[in-house]
Amino acid sequence: MGPSVSNEVVVLVVDAVLKKKELNSVDASFAIKELKEFLKRDPKALRYLKKGLGKGGVNSRSSEFKRVVSSVRKNLRRYHGLFSEGDRDYDKMVSELSSAKSFASLKKKALEVLSMHTSSKERASDYGFVWKQIWGLCYLSDLKKVRFLDLGCGFNPFSLIGLDKKQLGKIEFNSYDINVSEQDVLNKFYTGLSKTVDGFAGESGLLDLLDVSLVSSLPESDVCLMFKVTDHLDKGKGHKNTENVVVAVSAQFVVLSFPTVTRTGLPMKYPQRRWVEIMSERLGYVWEKFETKNEMFYVIDKRQADHH
Repeated sequence: MGPSVSNEVVVLVVDAVLKKKELNSVDASFAIKELKEFLKRDPKALRYLKKGLGKGGVNSRSSEFKRVVSSVRKNLRRYHGLFSEGDRDYDKMVSELSSAKSFASLKKKALEVLSMHTSSKERASDYGFVWKQIWGLCYLSDLKKVRFLDLGCGFNPFSLIGLDKKQLGKIEFNSYDINVSEQDVLNKFYTGLSKTVDGFAGESGLLDLLDVSLVSSLPESDVCLMFKVTDHLDKGKGHKNTENVVVAVSAQFVVLSFPTVTRTGLPMKYPQRRWVEIMSERLGYVWEKFETKNEMFYVIDKRQADHH
């Protein structure tokens, strides 16, 4: 935050932001970054927080403090897509995944977990079709090993359980998001899969997608998944952030998805994402698309791009 806002004030704000149940598993560094971005846009808030904690200074019960906290929470939710179905008992999920000794019991638990996240719940009945399309359009049947990246993954990796063991045995799956507790749950799931499926390997980590240098240093992959991530990345300001990630990530194919219905279930007026097609063609990428009942998927083939 620089010398303008004291560390004590930053800690006070961030602690207040992350008190909400749906945010308390978010790594604090992401909240600090969002606070920085907010203060760049809001001089009034910056002037207030500069007062420090002394007499006449920052007070956690003041309306201005509450406005700052509320705004940062809103941006965190919006950017990171933190919309969950009720409360989650992460410790219980880890415990139950640990006790799943067979593929069948692991599958049962994975299907339960998929119902806990808004996007994966909406996609639940379509995952079989989605994976079939990705497998075909990305020519994965020809590969001995299939390397996936899943950026802004949420609980999407649990949908792997719908693939057959032959497919799963070829997969190396690396997923990234900002939620520490979800990371623990996913790693427990990957451990269970690797014990019950010969050849499977998976790992979950923390990542800020806006840091392009970090994105470019991720492991090479055959397919990079970015399901319902771009709106959170771009925040309604063009599409440069998404383009930077698509270009930076070391993947043969990138799969972007977008909702075609609103959060209230109504059809969107303009569900097409023509900008993805324009961007792909400008960069020398080839694209194809397919749809489910409430989501549109673009499969971007980066292999033929001329980088000279």
